[in-house]
Amino acid sequence: MTTSHHGIRALVLLLAAVLVGCGTTVSDRTILDISPAEVAERLAKSPKKVVAVDARGAEAFGKGHLPGAVRVSLGALGGDDQRAPDSVRGKSLVVVYGADPGSVSAIALTKRLMSLGVNDVRLMRAGFLGWRRQSFSVEGTGAID
Repeated sequence: MTTSHHGIRALVLLLAAVLVGCGTTVSDRTILDISPAEVAERLAKSPKKVVAVDARGAEAFGKGHLPGAVRVSLGALGGDDQRAPDSVRGKSLVVVYGADPGSVSAIALTKRLMSLGVNDVRLMRAGFLGWRRQSFSVEGTGAID
């Protein structure tokens, strides 16, 4: 091979390595936030295209959750099943929330959904507490602590 061929070959290998390394990396920095007010607006405009995903436990979810929300357990997304739940597939916006702004489970669930290739996953960092503080509507039994 001539020197120019070695140079081109090296450039192609470098480009291939860069492209392979450009896979979507999910981290806390790649999480997009959304406010309770924006969630309420998006749910009102497009309720069939937007889904709220509750990362809290079953009891908390039963007592109260965002309108139309689904409960998804992080544990249900582990293991060998590398598919996103049916409830989030095909939605234009997926909003994950936990109990409060410090919800580790909501952050972890957000990252897991992103890693599964779910489009436009956002974290409502304010959590259910922030939603209620702004007096947005809630579904459930109403026995919220």
